[in-house]
Amino acid sequence: MKMNNYHKLRSKCTFATLMILLAIIFLGVFLNYVVFTAFSFIHSSTYIWQSTTFSKQIWKVKRIDCLLPNIQSSSEYKSGISIAVVVIYDDNDGTWNDSLMSRVLKNKASYCQKYGYSLVIANHIIDRSRPAAWSKLIAVEKYLNSGKFEYVFYIDMDVVIMNFDIRLETFISSAGYSADIIMTKDWGGLNTGVWFAKNTSWTKWFLLTAWNQKHLM
Repeated sequence: MKMNNYHKLRSKCTFATLMILLAIIFLGVFLNYVVFTAFSFIHSSTYIWQSTTFSKQIWKVKRIDCLLPNIQSSSEYKSGISIAVVVIYDDNDGTWNDSLMSRVLKNKASYCQKYGYSLVIANHIIDRSRPAAWSKLIAVEKYLNSGKFEYVFYIDMDVVIMNFDIRLETFISSAGYSADIIMTKDWGGLNTGVWFAKNTSWTKWFLLTAWNQKHLM
């Protein structure tokens, strides 16, 4: 009798333990879903606020690796440079909110219109056999090869231009006209979300060489 009671007690304990484990797993999945949903909502719904109002509050925070170079004044740049501003984003994966994207695109379009740059939405170039970010390489290479532009300025879709008083030419002038690629470095390393490519044979070779590194995918 005692042995039977022992087996019954052990079975109950095993069942209770299993129920507790299942409850913990369910709670973990549920919390993960709630956090992910909340983060996605906050990110998409407050992006403009994050990039404008909130940024003013953290503007004074010192970022040692991200200090702007000594940008020359607007009068100290070479005029007449043809520049394309290229943007790509995968509008088929549901990541980008249409209302948000229309405002971000308007931001870029207004900047380009002010200085006469050509804004190019290159979504049609995306190679869907790879992550969309890879396609920025072939998009930039394509518009360099068009022969219409001396420079292509690639900018990620989630970047908002804050200071309309600084022309792109001032960054090119500060880096030097001999530079084939102009890119910044921040706390995450090289920033591939905002960069210039000069129309040279080396630049186009480099972009295609980087594109062909399929083993890095």
